Amino acid sequence: MARGYAIETDKKTTARVFGRSLAISKKYSVEAGKTIKGMKLDKAREKLKRVIAAEEPMKFTKYNTSTGHRKGGVIGKYPKNVCIAFVDLLNTLEKNAIDKGLDEKKLVIKYVFTTKGFRFPRRRKVSLSGQRRKNTNIGIVCEEIYK
Repeated sequence: MARGYAIETDKKTTARVFGRSLAISKKYSVEAGKTIKGMKLDKAREKLKRVIAAEEPMKFTKYNTSTGHRKGGVIGKYPKNVCIAFVDLLNTLEKNAIDKGLDEKKLVIKYVFTTKGFRFPRRRKVSLSGQRRKNTNIGIVCEEIYK
């Protein structure tokens, strides 16, 4: 079992990536992780690119209070910054898998987790003195599926 993960992974057939202190919303990251979990790597990347272009909304299931309906009756939003960060992480994940010798066309996202990152205070202006910046840690694990 890999240290620090809630699932058991085989090091020969899995690849992982971890993004630390990304300046994005944790709530939107949770919803993006739920959306791409279980998808193939290429399909997940295409889905996120459609959300960035505002062609398809991302479905919100947990953090959907005061969230409007979009085209097709979906309760969701278009979190652009989160999707851009996830696409960058998926590109890095694919490169990590290729370096391990895995076939990138057979990769399936097995596990996605998001946690609250380090929050540091803003001190420049008096009006921002009580606020803190959002940071999020994201981890993605993918596995090569033989079918």
